[in-house]
Amino acid sequence: MTKRYRVALHAHAAAEVYVEAENVTEANRLALEAVAAGKAKVHRITADQWTPVSTSDMSRPLG
Repeated sequence: MTKRYRVALHAHAAAEVYVEAENVTEANRLALEAVAAGKAKVHRITADQWTPVSTSDMSRPLG
């Protein structure tokens, strides 16, 4: 039996950043700063590169 699903897709842009940091939190912060400063390699994503970020089973009864 097929079910109905809601799928949220994310595909507006992607960025690739290499940073040197002491930990993951600092690396994330430095990467965000690099993107904001225009120092990151930003890729436009084509329609065949969409990524599902959330899928909901709409056939599941509520409650």
